[in-house]
Amino acid sequence: NIISSFHVNQLNSKIPSDKEIEKVYKEQLARPGKQYHAKHILVKTEKEAKAILAEISKGNSFEKLAKEKSIDSSGQKGGDLGWFNLGRMVRPFAAAVAQLQPGTTTPAPVQTRFGWHIIRLVETRDTPPPSLAQVKPRIIRMLQRQRISEYVAGLRKQAKIKLEQ
Repeated sequence: NIISSFHVNQLNSKIPSDKEIEKVYKEQLARPGKQYHAKHILVKTEKEAKAILAEISKGNSFEKLAKEKSIDSSGQKGGDLGWFNLGRMVRPFAAAVAQLQPGTTTPAPVQTRFGWHIIRLVETRDTPPPSLAQVKPRIIRMLQRQRISEYVAGLRKQAKIKLEQ
């Protein structure tokens, strides 16, 4: 019981200060973000995707093709995905969107676990960083987890465990 109380006191003494919280906020979270507005056409095969890209390059309507060919529910809205952060999308999709300029379409189909995508970036917008008040609880949890891990690692390093057979 005394040992447990000691460890609890050790961990409680490691509660992050406001200065530490602000430092993490400034280093990691106080940056403006970016949101993307894109449309896509999702099909099952690369062959289908390439055929649709060829139709788009001939001037056919992206939205019309999305309604006719896309297997994603967004197809009914002309492929419109609305606004999103890249972190919400699977990696290959996010990487492709990040490379596009507004008004441009991926030059080749993009494969994800869902199928093959043709993506058109409509526009981007900057988003303000979250306020310190919004992310303070998350920063505190992160710093506490980090300190607990360091404390446990220190205990393990000091422990002298001997197995007898």
